[in-house]
Amino acid sequence: MLKFVKLYQSLDQTTKQNEKIQLLVNYFSETTDSDKLWVIALFIGNRPKKIVKISTLKKFACEYTQTPDWLFDESYAVVGDLAETIALLIQNTNANSNTKSLTQWILDVKLLARLNEEDQKTTLFQYWDELENNSIFILNKLLTGGFRIGISKGLLISALSKSTGILVEDLYLRLSGKWSPDTTDIHHLLFETNTHLKSLHPYPYCLATTLSDTEKIKTNFDGYQIELKWDGIRAQIIKRGPLIAIWSRGEELISESFPEIIDQFSRIESFNGVLDGEIICWDFINEIPLSFNHIQKRIGRKKPGKKTMTDYPVVFIAYDLLENNGLDIRNEFLSFRRMQLENEFTQKLFESPNLRLSQTFNLNQFKNIQELMGFSKQKKTEGLILKEITSKYEIGRKKGSWWKWKHEAETLDAVLLYAQKGHGNRANVYSDFTFGIEKSGELVPFAKAYSGLTKIELLEVSQWINKNTINSFGPVKSVKAELVFEIAFEGIAESPRHKSGVSVRFPRIICWRKDKNAQQITKFEDLQF
Repeated sequence: MLKFVKLYQSLDQTTKQNEKIQLLVNYFSETTDSDKLWVIALFIGNRPKKIVKISTLKKFACEYTQTPDWLFDESYAVVGDLAETIALLIQNTNANSNTKSLTQWILDVKLLARLNEEDQKTTLFQYWDELENNSIFILNKLLTGGFRIGISKGLLISALSKSTGILVEDLYLRLSGKWSPDTTDIHHLLFETNTHLKSLHPYPYCLATTLSDTEKIKTNFDGYQIELKWDGIRAQIIKRGPLIAIWSRGEELISESFPEIIDQFSRIESFNGVLDGEIICWDFINEIPLSFNHIQKRIGRKKPGKKTMTDYPVVFIAYDLLENNGLDIRNEFLSFRRMQLENEFTQKLFESPNLRLSQTFNLNQFKNIQELMGFSKQKKTEGLILKEITSKYEIGRKKGSWWKWKHEAETLDAVLLYAQKGHGNRANVYSDFTFGIEKSGELVPFAKAYSGLTKIELLEVSQWINKNTINSFGPVKSVKAELVFEIAFEGIAESPRHKSGVSVRFPRIICWRKDKNAQQITKFEDLQF
């Protein structure tokens, strides 16, 4: 594992993309195929699950290092990373028996899951005895399942392309979906052609870029197909023969969560291909989408019962055709793909109420884009998606091809109630905040936010928190209700799970309202949802 330890350290010490790519290329040229496969998996997210519970791992570390719980918690709060905290506390600098490969260490670590807690402790203590600190840090990372060091999937694929000579777009396709080094090998994964057609793996997604205010003014949308931007789960439905799969944008297989959609597609014998679209909960009486809160009731719930499907009914709204009868048509113009979708599949696919075809618009149907934005708001959507009719189905975001124009975020004024220190480079400042609003004369938690303040503001707020803490609940500090912030969010919906009675999407801090006090914050009765 020493080669991987050195790679990890080197990657962590540079912010230059080209240097990271070259480090990966060098590693791929000198490591074994099995280790190479695991590095690919670790860096694109196909990691082993947590092997040991965080609380158990902390308990083991405290016993091994003879560190009191309170001191461990304080150390963790400063360091901001559990794996690094444990490695620093152990300080085993002389061990040099790390001769096993990365693959062998991962297999050994995974075996820990089969042991009872006492045997886990004995085995882990032996590992910590054998390894020096840098290797202990990596071992702890394997145990906790986290490898966040600024390696994007795109960067890794660029390095693989340089190393193997395989085109970037082909690698995106071959690494899509969920695969595991336990069940494949490097040759099958990277070098066998058309593997996606032999399985039910999704295509890499084409993404839209947010329009800036300047681009809204200067961009001519005459040659664009315009669609409503739905607030649901982006998904691809793949049907190849009798096999059907639904994949989310995060490349999670979610077929079992939506059996009614699978059932409808299974009845369409004449269709073989891949559709891109959105799964949303739908009000069939008023023919309008339901809030994202509703679709959350279906996410991750395998084999939902009849009541769940009745209470939270879903539709799949298709807006692109990526593959038709085994033929990949992503490089055809959008106008061609849309024509194929409408002419050949409308009658076959959309006779079911659970399957819909997205509505398209152009500026000739409206006075201007603002009127179309108003129409989208009436339809309870997030805004518009604008696609060049000559655009191909690219991988990721290609600026200018697909745009998203979202409605202006809603805002309110809320007061800071709780704060917690962050992790990584924010480990020494408070950056995780809980804000409250007034409801029936009482302050109730309304939203959590982690972004929006500058480094100077975070430092200033942290200094204020240190002086104005009322109570502590572990790492969480309850503070005097005095600091007011303007909070923006994308949508609001009723939620009985929250004390405020509502939940919001994508809350973030707009600014610190130093000109306001807690008596001037937003009241629950003033919210519109």
